[in-house]
Order: sequence, then structure tokens, then C-alpha cells
Amino acid sequence: MGWIMKSAGYIPFIRKGEYDSATVKSISSIPDFITKGGNLFIFPEGTRSRTGSLGKFQKGAFTISGKYNLPLQILYIKNTDRLFTPGKFFFNTCVKNKIIVERLATINPEGMSSAELKNAALKIYEDKIKEAGE
Repeated sequence: MGWIMKSAGYIPFIRKGEYDSATVKSISSIPDFITKGGNLFIFPEGTRSRTGSLGKFQKGAFTISGKYNLPLQILYIKNTDRLFTPGKFFFNTCVKNKIIVERLATINPEGMSSAELKNAALKIYEDKIKEAGE
């Protein structure tokens, strides 16, 4: 799995320890990555919810967006829990499942602080959850 993630451009986020310098190096290469046509895909919660509820947003995605002036594409992803059950390592490919991916909005970071970006994204998700009745 590590080889696949590295090949896909996965940026590990590790605050301390042996991989800390790899995280800093990866983050500093973002402008070049984007210029070459790359897309940065970040889960702002940093981890998967065991219950499916919206978790606390970390600041990293919003800081990166503001620092490099990268628009945020807000995606809503639903029903991944049957394919990739929280707490399990392997994909469950033996059940029929329909995963929904919906683009909710684009947020342009120009003139916004990372806190404002975070709050704007959070409101979009909260509105979607209310609309969906979840």
C-alpha cells in the first residue's frame, strides 16, 4: 500500500519523527506539482469517522489553499464505509454498493484567512448534511 500511495504522490503528514522532513519536502513541492497539472486531494478531517459523522477539520488543507492560492473544490463522498470499512485494512469487494461523489462548491481563497476558508467549507458540509437529513 505504501508504494501505491507514494507513486500517487501521497504526502504523509507527520509532525515529529523520522518522516517529518519528508512531509516538509512534500509540502514545499506543491507549487511545482500544481504547475505540472497535479491535483491535491486532502481530507480535512485527517482521518475517517467510525460513525460517518463529520469530524473536526484540521487546518492543513486550508493553510495550503491560502498559502498557494489554490481554490478548494468541496466534495461530498458518501457510502465508502461498505467498501472500506473503518478499522479494517482491506477493501470489502464482496458487497454491492453505490458510492456517491458530488462536488458541492468551489471556494476561492483570495483574501481569506485559513480560518475563514475552514469555516466556509464547514458551513457547506453542514448545509449538505441538513439537506440530506443525515
